[in-house]
Amino acid sequence: MDIKIEDLCIINELKEKCSLLNNLKIDEEFYNYYFKNEINFLLKFKEKIERDFKDNINDLKFDIILNSKFHEDLKNKLILSLKKEDLYDFNNYINFIPFDMLKKSEKNKLENQFNKFKKLNDWESLVYFERIRRR
Repeated sequence: MDIKIEDLCIINELKEKCSLLNNLKIDEEFYNYYFKNEINFLLKFKEKIERDFKDNINDLKFDIILNSKFHEDLKNKLILSLKKEDLYDFNNYINFIPFDMLKKSEKNKLENQFNKFKKLNDWESLVYFERIRRR
């Protein structure tokens, strides 16, 4: 099989998706062994991987947003979906410390950040989120 540059990009993204699905314990028998197979395996099962990924996107959202290896469009869509979440969920992307363990001043700061994030237009929200998210 001749592999093209485009195929390498697809393979890399499928590999990342498989890794996340494996960590989430989705279809363990399949995803535990994806890395022991040939590259053709990823291309052969692309539809299954994509379907599993799509079906579990809410459970994977945290990992996708904080992982720089995923396509920006997907990350941006998920970041913007945080506007509909609550302060506790937002905190997970900004702090390592759970919201309930933050000092009052840190809670207030986070609440201000979240309110600002929600009020900004989409582009500004994405830029702002990148600036304040945890690294």
